[in-house]
Amino acid sequence: MNWGHSIILSFLLFGALIFTMVVISMNQDLNLVDGDYYNQELEYQDQIERIKNYSALTARPELTYISSTKNCVLKFPDPLLQSTITGKVHFFRPSDAAMDKKYTMNGQVTNGFLFDVIDLPPGLWLVKVTWTMNNMEYYFEKNITL
Repeated sequence: MNWGHSIILSFLLFGALIFTMVVISMNQDLNLVDGDYYNQELEYQDQIERIKNYSALTARPELTYISSTKNCVLKFPDPLLQSTITGKVHFFRPSDAAMDKKYTMNGQVTNGFLFDVIDLPPGLWLVKVTWTMNNMEYYFEKNITL
């Protein structure tokens, strides 16, 4: 084989490599943090206010994972008991948005709220808790490992 054929062969192999890389990259699944991230960015000042309201609480709710029963418990402290609460708890999986799970909270708090997470796969989860109580909104996050 002469030099001309070797150069043409190397260009063809390089082109095949680039084509293969383009096909592989086009077939990759891209998980964004959230599909509506633009709208969430526009409403972020409201989120900052929720976080400030949570920080101003003297007694804050606690989220704990009970591994023996595969449950998460959102326990509200005594000063917040007997309050009517509406809100959401979002179990967010950073590695795969398809695994996310959302729960709603609605009603009067006696001890707290119990969330069954037995169907969630093990790994790192970011739990985002948003609730409204006495016409004020609150928000906090906590990382848990199931």
